[in-house]
Order: sequence, then C-alpha cells, then structure tokens
Amino acid sequence: MLFLVYSATNLSTIQSNLGEPEYSYFFVLKEYLPLLEKLGEIKIIHEPEKEVDAIYDACQQQGKSCIFLSFSPPHKTLLTLRCPTIPVFAWEFDTIPDEEWDNQPNNNWVMCLNKLGKAIVHSQHTVHTVKKQLGSSFPVISIPAPIWERFEGSHYDNSFEPSIDGEFLIKGIVIDSSQHNEKEGPPLIHTGAKVKTTKWQKYLRSLKKRIDPKYAKRSLITPSIASTLNKIHLQGIIYTSVFNPCDGRKNWFDMVTAFCTAFIDTPDAVLVLKFTHHDYQWAFDALRETFRKLRTFKCKVIAIHGFLNDKEYSSLITHSTYVVNTSLSEGQCLPLMEFLSSGKPAISPCHTAMEDYICKDVAFVINSEPELCAWPHDTRFHFRTYRHRISYSSLLEAYKESYHVAKHHSMKYKYMSEQCKRKMKSHCSTSMTLPTLDTFLNSISVTEKRDPETCDWYQGNHIRD
Repeated sequence: MLFLVYSATNLSTIQSNLGEPEYSYFFVLKEYLPLLEKLGEIKIIHEPEKEVDAIYDACQQQGKSCIFLSFSPPHKTLLTLRCPTIPVFAWEFDTIPDEEWDNQPNNNWVMCLNKLGKAIVHSQHTVHTVKKQLGSSFPVISIPAPIWERFEGSHYDNSFEPSIDGEFLIKGIVIDSSQHNEKEGPPLIHTGAKVKTTKWQKYLRSLKKRIDPKYAKRSLITPSIASTLNKIHLQGIIYTSVFNPCDGRKNWFDMVTAFCTAFIDTPDAVLVLKFTHHDYQWAFDALRETFRKLRTFKCKVIAIHGFLNDKEYSSLITHSTYVVNTSLSEGQCLPLMEFLSSGKPAISPCHTAMEDYICKDVAFVINSEPELCAWPHDTRFHFRTYRHRISYSSLLEAYKESYHVAKHHSMKYKYMSEQCKRKMKSHCSTSMTLPTLDTFLNSISVTEKRDPETCDWYQGNHIRD
C-alpha cells in the first residue's frame, strides 16, 4: 500500500505560515506519519494536481494499491483526481457547510464529501456531525493524532510535583507582566536582540504622548525577531496555554483577565502564553492594553513568541503545572492533548472535540453553553451553527480550585496527573489508533476508479494487497 500525503503547509513553510488558516494540518500530518509507516509506504506530495494521478497510474500498472490522504478541509481537497482521495480534517461545529457562496461550489462540504466518498476526522463530535448530514452509513471515522507515545516518554518530569522552580531557554520574544507598574504603564518586551523603531512608530509614539500623559513615561520597544536565547525563570504554580492569538475561537482574553482576577493577590501564580502566529505584534499590543485596563495584580503573565523546537517545547511542558484551554470550539486541540499525555492536568471546557478526553478526573472543567455563530470560512457571516461560550464565573472557580489542589492536595494532583496519561493512552496512542485506522481502510475500497468528469465512484477491489 502506498500512501500519498499532502498538507498545504510543509516543513519549509511552517515558520512563516505559523498561525495562518489550516497551518495546524502540518502538525497532524507529522503525527500521522509513524502510524502510516506501519501500514505501508509513504510519499510526501508537494503539488497534488501534478503528482498524484501520475503516481496512481504507475501503481495501477504495477498492481499496487495507492491512496491519497489530503490533510486539508473538504473545500480545499481536490475532487477531480482519479486516485482515491480521503480528506483528513478537523471540525469543531455541530453542522458542516451545505450551501454555496461566493460562486464557489466547493464551499458546500456536503457536496465535496459525497464526491470524495469517505473521510477521516479527529473527534466523535465531528463523526456525528458528518453522519447527521450525509447519513449514518457514510464512511467517516475519528482517528486523533497519535501523539501519546511521544509525550508520555521518560524525558518528561514524572515526579508529579505541582510546584515548579526552574529555568528554560527559548529562542524568541518574551513579554513579562512583572515589569508592569502603574507609573510606567505596560510591560516591556525582551527579545534577546537589538530592537528597531520605524519612522511611523516614532510618530505614533509622539502622538500618543500628546493624547496620554502617562505614555510619555513609558519606554516604547518594538522588538525585532530574536536571534539569541532568552532565559525564562518559572517559580510557583505554572499555568500554560499554547494557541494562535489571532484565532478568536481561542477566547484568550477571558483566559488572561480571569487569571489576573482570580490571582490578583497571588504572586506565585504564573500564566505562560505561547503564541503560535508569525505576526506577534498585534497580540503583544493587545496583551499590554489588557494589562493597562486591569487592576494591579500580583500574579505574573508571560507571553512567548517564537517557533519552539522539540527540546524547547519539552522544557515548556516540564515547567508547567497545568495546561489551560478556554476555547469556544475545538476540532482536536493538539497542545491540550500533548500536555495531558505528559501528565499535566487541565483547566478546560468539555465540548466539541474535547468531549472525547476531558473529564473531571483529568481537568477542572469549565461550564459552557451554546451560542449562534458562523462557519469560520463563511464570508457572509451567516449564523448556521453553534459554538460554546464559557462561563466566566466557572473559569474563575476552576483557576482557584486548581491552585488550591496544587498547593494543598498533592495526592489529588498526582492522581489527576496519572489519570491524564491513562486517559490519553486510550484516546490517542498508536496502540489504540492503529487497529482502528487499519480496520477502516480494510472496510472500504481504494482501488476504485473515478470518472474525472463526474467524480462518481464504483466498487473495485479491497484496499489491502
């Protein structure tokens, strides 16, 4: 069996594409590779329109099975290939698009999936959503990214000690709220490198000085991308969240303001925000503005921008007590799964994809309720589905309860940490996902041939050689 795999973002573009739409598909593909290697050969595809059918035709002549796994949403998956094609995608809403807009027929996912004939998703929530609109017999299965083995490994701290005291190095840009004070305004940014100030930024500074007298006392620093290492010292109860700050679904303003409210007089509570977007400036400005509006707080908030390698990311997890998620919806949430697999309990809601693995044994669960919203790529912004608004008071309570457990109930923390690993092993380990994927592939026909004009499918031989 030959698997052709494709993601629009690849190893050479991930740093520049970080935070762009569908960038996370690259990380999912990366986690799938060891799984697929156990079932057959793999070839990375860079230009599907040119490569896929040529390889498929060659396989047909050799009598070899070939399938194209497109790690992309249905509207960005090619429908006219002769090669059997399966979209592998994440989805976090209770309906899939069944309408056309902007004169783009592919915006209708129901049409796309009917033509493709099968799909792989990452949650039972998405499976239910797809079957609800395409019928209960539609071949769709949930295979979460099999990350458990990589993050459960011995290089992570297994001491179950909730209080952290340590340092780690990152190559990136850091903003630290502990430098904030009422006289000087928002905190400065450490880059580990010299900074640059453009003419328009100098003009903006002079304009703000005239508007806001407090601004005249503030040191304005506009960071360049850091080329040297920053040392971050973390001490206390460390809450960490990894997310794209430009994605409104992540709801991170609630995360920050609730944290600073819950721990207004708690100096050893620290929130670490790891931003995953190549354009950090907006997020840092928004964070500093949030600090300015809040009452003076004794807890600390640290924001990090920069692409972390595996060692740096491992260190970030090791130096964390909890992982935090305040999203309105999730299609899978790899960072949350990674921290949980490493034995780090969560502060998180339990909705959409998180219903598969979040429970009271592994998390301080935040209450939520549905509210109307639009599909994220619907340029009309029509209300066609739901997301889940979290309860702010429930978030506050989750912060306070988790802190109390970390400080005073180490055995409960140890129990939750152990349960995290057990839960994620049953959810996203290779031992669980491999048989499921193998059975799914064996149950469908992938030597089917397709009419490139109509994309109609007809039965061929079974998938395996």
